[in-house]
Amino acid sequence: MSELSRASVQAKTSLKSEQDSSNVQLSSLFLYARARLQSEQDVAFDQGDYPRVIASLRLLAEARPRDEEVWSNLFWMLGNIEETGEAWAMMRVFERNNPNYTDATYHEAQLMYQRRAWAKVVPLLEPAIQAKRPPRDSVSYRILAQSYFRLGYYEDSIRVSRALLERWPNDETAKANIRKSEDKIAGG
Repeated sequence: MSELSRASVQAKTSLKSEQDSSNVQLSSLFLYARARLQSEQDVAFDQGDYPRVIASLRLLAEARPRDEEVWSNLFWMLGNIEETGEAWAMMRVFERNNPNYTDATYHEAQLMYQRRAWAKVVPLLEPAIQAKRPPRDSVSYRILAQSYFRLGYYEDSIRVSRALLERWPNDETAKANIRKSEDKIAGG
């Protein structure tokens, strides 16, 4: 290997090491900033300062277009203050940024659930529950089971609650939902 080739390899290795170090520093800085913002969000939420919480979430969402937790919190907050149009718009941005996201219908279902549109929740979540890759969290199951209950489909509510319990055996909400649904079926 020539002297020039060796110097080139050494320079590339050194540059890569500096880039890796910079990436670690940048990542650490972002994690600190995120933790700080989340702490401030908690305080603002407890004080009822929802516009400040939403502004903070927007900042994080812009910085982290693939961070499902941040976007989910943003959708939820916008839905809670009845900014449904903006929540829909933000949801579409998230979906465009994350075309392979498997739980995409959850956010739409959550908004429908908040609006008490139970019948619209069912076609959004039932296919997800039946899929080869079901939702990663129990909330999707709870929302679907509760929607079935509100619609008077008690057996479907029990079925979904039991599916939830197969994955999360200690879920007290699912157990309570089964009891309430069985009471309704029995005429209670």
